[in-house]
Amino acid sequence: MREPSGIALTAIPTNLLDQILSATETYIRDEDPTQLQHLRKEGDERICFLLDVILQMPENPRPIYSVLRIVRKRYSCFGIVEYPYFDLDVWASYSKVYSASFTPYYRICHRIHFFAGPDEKASAIIKGLRYGCTLKHIEVTDLTPVYVPHTIRGLSTVSIVYS
Repeated sequence: MREPSGIALTAIPTNLLDQILSATETYIRDEDPTQLQHLRKEGDERICFLLDVILQMPENPRPIYSVLRIVRKRYSCFGIVEYPYFDLDVWASYSKVYSASFTPYYRICHRIHFFAGPDEKASAIIKGLRYGCTLKHIEVTDLTPVYVPHTIRGLSTVSIVYS
């Protein structure tokens, strides 16, 4: 497995999060993955990893669904994906369990940062972060970072391991 050489920051607009949320609701309610598979086939690289994770969890996609429902319904958030992200919990479990395995396991995550505010703010945040600024120093008004304290299979909701 080839590991990425740089950090990419990509915006996920609210309308795309809403489509994922709606497709996941249908998947849970009707046990029909058609809408998720259709979104996946459209090939939007910003969300393929997330759709793949949902589709690979047929027994329980509810944790991801719950996070998306909260950030969209309660906070009206957009997302920014950070990849690669090196989650300390993933690395700790990797070094204890998977590093001695003959099967290679991917240890790099996608991290989704959710922000309450209009989609137009995403480009200013990404530009500021690329210049090394912290959120306190990025000139964006009416912006609230949202962190949802929830876990998915022992991982932070915003850190998703996908290979």
